[in-house]
Amino acid sequence: MGERRPGASMQARIEQTLRRCIVCLEYLCVFLFAVMCGSLTVQIVARYLLFNASTAWAEELARYAMVWIVFLGAVIATSRCAHTRIEFFVRLFSPRLQVCAEVMVNALCMTFLLVVAYHSQPLLEVSLLMLAPALQVPMAAVYSSVPVCSILMTIYLAWNTVMLFLRPAAPIATPDAEETLV
Repeated sequence: MGERRPGASMQARIEQTLRRCIVCLEYLCVFLFAVMCGSLTVQIVARYLLFNASTAWAEELARYAMVWIVFLGAVIATSRCAHTRIEFFVRLFSPRLQVCAEVMVNALCMTFLLVVAYHSQPLLEVSLLMLAPALQVPMAAVYSSVPVCSILMTIYLAWNTVMLFLRPAAPIATPDAEETLV
């Protein structure tokens, strides 16, 4: 029998949980995209086929769905290490320095995301009292995308950073690579 690393089963469970979360987010993005397309179709039909009978709720729903799609897409991209980055100079480093650079970048990104999540709390408190003009839902339903997705991105960045230490021989993961970290 092969020798197992201590904590290998815990690592596998965490990776499986993170993958399942991403699959759920992907389905949610598809659903929100369908909602966005459907509401825009209603808006177009109402405006051009029903003689300028505009529906404000359809435009608002499409806008709010788009906001969530953008932030959820950022989480998915973070999980795959697929965000835009300049790797030309980093690839010139030794594998050990590549890992150090990636850890520093991840730490800076996590710090930024946690600051964003923390400072979005006052906005959320105020937005609980504000209602969207057409849909009459609290604006917190839209604004909560910022802290929720910031925290999710932080979780994936933290896991990707841990994986850098568990797989130190691998070069920096890119979307073009055969295997991504999560």
